[in-house]
Parts: sequence; structure tokens; C-alpha cells
Amino acid sequence: MMEFGIPPKLIRLVKTTMTNVQCSVQIQYHLLQPISTTCGVRQGDALACLLFNMALEKVIWDLGIQTRRTIFFKTVQILAYANDIDLMARTISGLNEAFLNLEKSARNMGLVINQEKTVYMNSGKDTTLHEDLAIGNYVFKRVDSFKYLGTMVNKMNSRSVEMNPQPIMASKAYYGLQNHMKSTNISRKIKTLLYKTLIRPVLTYGAETWMLSRMNIVLVFLSVKSFGEFMAQ
Repeated sequence: MMEFGIPPKLIRLVKTTMTNVQCSVQIQYHLLQPISTTCGVRQGDALACLLFNMALEKVIWDLGIQTRRTIFFKTVQILAYANDIDLMARTISGLNEAFLNLEKSARNMGLVINQEKTVYMNSGKDTTLHEDLAIGNYVFKRVDSFKYLGTMVNKMNSRSVEMNPQPIMASKAYYGLQNHMKSTNISRKIKTLLYKTLIRPVLTYGAETWMLSRMNIVLVFLSVKSFGEFMAQ
């Protein structure tokens, strides 16, 4: 925290709140015996996210990868938001070196890389890189697509694919409210409010970043039209 320029007074206050901490679990009206927290932060603590983000920021600093500009102008790029990290490189050797440095820097901060939730994807034209990727003691499963911060990323670099699940998810949201939408006791005004509040946001989630093709525009239009027909019943 001192390296980030945080005033010493705030650092002392944080240390005070994290020292000699005891937590208790309440089951209905019964409060269990307190448990001493000697490692990590308190569950649900407002400082937990802030402290973790600072620890991860320190890991990125120590990694030494230039965070400015994009992969088009350098050999390695890292994207990090909360505990989701995307490591990109032009070559396998560059990826190996960057990952090993990341793993070492994270270990120094007490952080561990989750191998089960980490995947590897090759988006280049080389079709021979179809096996799982082994780096050090880690083996990462090769995939053709993965979701990063709610956005589908695929090896063909096609942005149109990422919005395909949205109409399906919107349909699931509608069928969860089907009894309300078809009820004659609920006014059309309330049904419209339910649609705008609970269904339309699901359909248009992340729409600001969509690269719409004519097919996708038609798909969204048909989804909106079908919901309107259901509400009219």
C-alpha cells in the first residue's frame, strides 16, 4: 500500500481492522462460537475487493509487462479485471515466459493460479497447435472459444458469435415469467414494465460492443417481435 502512495494513517487503519479478527456464523437465531481469522480477509468485508485489486495490481507491476498499447504493437499483452486475467502473446515461447513470470509474481503475493479455470486458445492461422498447452507444472486445456467478462472470444475472431446466446437467454427469462405474461389479471402496462426491466436487458446485454451483421439484426428483431406478440395475448 505504501508503494501506491496511500497515506500512512489509512494503512494503519486497515492493519487495525485486519488484526485479531474474529468471525461468527449465525444459523437462524443461534450464533456459533467465534472463529479467529489469521489468513486472508473477512468474508463480505468492504475492504476485501479493494485489497485484492491492489494485490493483483502489485503482481502486474512486478511482472514488468507494458500495459499500454495493444498486441498489434508488442509481443505480449496482459488484460486484468478483478481476478480475471487474459494473457496474450505472438509466440508460444513468449507466452511461456510471460506466464512463468506471472506465476512467480503471483506466488510472491500469496496468490495461486487456478489451473481448472484457465484455458488456452490459438487464434492464428497455424492449425498444428491443436494440443493442450504445457507450461512448467501446468497443463492448460485448448479450447476454440471462452467467455471473458461476459464476452465470447473465439479463435476465428468473430464478434458476431458472441451475441448468439442472448436471444436464448432472453427466451429463458421470458418463460420464467410466462405465467405473469399470459395472466389476464395483470395489465398490459405492468407486462410492458416486466419486459423492459427483466427481459430486454438480457436480450441487449453488451449490445454496445456488438458488431451486428444483417443476420444478427434480423434475429434480434424477431426476438423482440415474438415477445411483443406474447404480451398482446
